[in-house]
Amino acid sequence: MRNDVWKKIKIATYYFIGIICFGYIIETLLYKFGFEQTAPKIYDNISGALGGATASIFFIKDGSKKFDVYLLIILVILAIGVYFFVYN
Repeated sequence: MRNDVWKKIKIATYYFIGIICFGYIIETLLYKFGFEQTAPKIYDNISGALGGATASIFFIKDGSKKFDVYLLIILVILAIGVYFFVYN
């Protein structure tokens, strides 16, 4: 029982980081192509990511899969790449 709680918290942390990166990528691309007037900030995505990660705790049925971890790594790399694409 206790081990399951820690697994859910770990997976929710993955979702939290993934939602922040995904939101930042979308907002940065919207800014780059002129749909947004203000430059995106990573802090703007934290509140939505907290809600998504908290909700994901209740809907997680199984443990994390390799695909989830690989997707998180890809999102982080894309967020870094988009940052340099816009600001350099």
